[in-house]
Amino acid sequence: MALTLGQAKCVDTLDRSIVVAAGAGSGKTFTLTKRVVHAITSGQVDDIERVCAITFTNKAANELKSRIKAELRASGMLEQALKVDEAWISTIHGLCARILRAHAIQLGLDPCFSMIDPALSDQLREQAVDQALQDAQAIERSDGRRSAIDALFAEYPARSNGLRGDSVQSMVHSLMAAASSNERSFDAFELMQPAVNPAALVSAVLDAFMDLADAADVQNPNKAREEWAANVRQWCIQVRADLESGNAANALWALQTLDSLPKPKKVGTADYREHVAQTLDVYQTNVMELQLSLRLHAVHTSCIARPSVHRVSSTTMICSCWQVLPSVIIQTLKLCMPTSSSSSWSTSFKTPTKCS
Repeated sequence: MALTLGQAKCVDTLDRSIVVAAGAGSGKTFTLTKRVVHAITSGQVDDIERVCAITFTNKAANELKSRIKAELRASGMLEQALKVDEAWISTIHGLCARILRAHAIQLGLDPCFSMIDPALSDQLREQAVDQALQDAQAIERSDGRRSAIDALFAEYPARSNGLRGDSVQSMVHSLMAAASSNERSFDAFELMQPAVNPAALVSAVLDAFMDLADAADVQNPNKAREEWAANVRQWCIQVRADLESGNAANALWALQTLDSLPKPKKVGTADYREHVAQTLDVYQTNVMELQLSLRLHAVHTSCIARPSVHRVSSTTMICSCWQVLPSVIIQTLKLCMPTSSSSSWSTSFKTPTKCS
């Protein structure tokens, strides 16, 4: 089978990195096979052991190995063909598992580990979440964290039910997803005290709504939108005057003030509708913080936010206190997950391990 012009360029370009966008059935495996074989037969790569080829599925990896082996045999490179089965040609999971097995003792891993079945992985995760919720709800009244637990479950249902929206269960799932993408797992979260500044939260909403009012001015004429922009500007002037006089010293005043804010409609261009959505998100986030501060103003407990996670480094995630998830749930999850955070397998590759 002859190479197309585009395929030939992919095969022959070995002096620099290339990116190729190709759809299904376009000959990606065929082209990659030719590229690997050409790199070896041309002397650009002196040994198949120096090739690393990653595919999405085990089936594709095995097919790629088979094709490369056949091409090398056909080229008379029998020694290289014999090495293909041990070459670095696999899925990303296979590559990582091979590296981990090679250094299992140093990493404190059982060298006989295997990739967990996705169905079992989901089952174990659900068990961990259920155990975390049960432990949180079973905390004694004398425990200093009990007030935070009560506030959390008073604000949200424990488990998701149809399309009802956020629940403690969904927040825990979000935290698990965030932790699994970090090499330190749950240890990467910094548990912080809720610190709410009502004036700052109200000011942030004012700024967001004023920006949206300015954006509304450049939209096509619309009477309702123009009236809303005028009302918002008037409202912002009045509230800023209250802020300067010190009336925003408590969360209750801030909540009552934000509740009177004229809300925008998602009418206009796509960019404007997106701007409206972002502005309402700022509004809802700050209102939530104020509501929770009223519930938790006398509570001193380590808290962690729901998935609005800000990365400040590759190993640390700081959580802004938006929706409170007490630290007891995090600690329970760390105990219930199949592997500890010291094992980078579950944290780096989002899949718990099991040992045969």
